[in-house]
Amino acid sequence: MPAKIGPDGKPIVVDTVPFKADYQDDDATAPYDPNADRRTPSNFDEDEATAPFSTQTAGATSPMADPTRALDIEEVEVNIRGAKQAPVSAVVEEDDEATQVYRAPRPSSSTHAAEAGAPTEAEQTSVAMQDPPVGWLVVTDGPGKGEVVTIGYGQNSVGRSGARINLNFGDSEISRESHITVIYDPNARAFYVGPGTGKSLGYLNGSPILMPVAMNNSDELKLGATALRFVALCGEGFGWE
Repeated sequence: MPAKIGPDGKPIVVDTVPFKADYQDDDATAPYDPNADRRTPSNFDEDEATAPFSTQTAGATSPMADPTRALDIEEVEVNIRGAKQAPVSAVVEEDDEATQVYRAPRPSSSTHAAEAGAPTEAEQTSVAMQDPPVGWLVVTDGPGKGEVVTIGYGQNSVGRSGARINLNFGDSEISRESHITVIYDPNARAFYVGPGTGKSLGYLNGSPILMPVAMNNSDELKLGATALRFVALCGEGFGWE
């Protein structure tokens, strides 16, 4: 072993062990062989690798794997936005009661309408009752034959357009805003017809309407080329009052 002299003048012994490589020169330059030292598992079955999937395999725990597996159907109540809803079905597995599937009922159309700000059924009824129908005028001849228009409370101007009762069916002989006026008196439950503000005349049962006159059920009106039959809803036997 060679010796070196330290600062104190004493020799220092240094071990010199020759370097020994743990590989052979041929290993470093040998080409890569993917099959070298490849081992096949002793418990591998080639049939298992190509076997089709089956829900009946051992250890399957899903209820779908066993169609005969019993399920409990429970009735539960779901509280949505503080409102008590109708009972709904909950599917509960026998061996895992903590896993439950809840299906909440769909809100009714009235609930959707309320959330969207649309008028409810009660509000629509209230609006309709502000001016309920008291009778009808049915077009029996001329343009619009078969059409029906509604008579409301009080005075109803009848014209081609812009009137309370519009007969816009193609008869240009009808005055635009007020050819005649049909009147319903709720106190007496009586109907009247009077002249309008236009220049054309209307006729009741063949007679010109020059002043307000009483009108009875099934009376005939004539405006231009259009014939109308009056049908009363309110009268002695019925009224909205």
